[in-house]
Amino acid sequence: MAKKKITKKKTSKKTTTKAAATPRKSVVDKKRDAATKKKIETLATSVVKRSMAQKEPSFEIPTRSISNMTYNKKKRILEMGTNTQTRSLFNLGQSRKFMQSLLLAKGCRDL
Repeated sequence: MAKKKITKKKTSKKTTTKAAATPRKSVVDKKRDAATKKKIETLATSVVKRSMAQKEPSFEIPTRSISNMTYNKKKRILEMGTNTQTRSLFNLGQSRKFMQSLLLAKGCRDL
């Protein structure tokens, strides 16, 4: 039986340009980031104010369910509706979700 001849394939090294490697943020992205950061900070200050006033700290978030979805025909996407649910710290069923939401908000702010 004859042996197969093995040949190595030659690959060319791909070069990346500096502009493609580091995309620049647009003005819209910076405005959106600033607005998001402001919303996160207002969420945190509202929780702190309510706890300092010895009231139950809570916040409202949009309900993630099919009944709270609407289809936008013009954009051809699903959009969230206006239904919200309240997450509070001293409710045993929601305390874990409350703290996870705050930790996630802190992580998003630090980005």
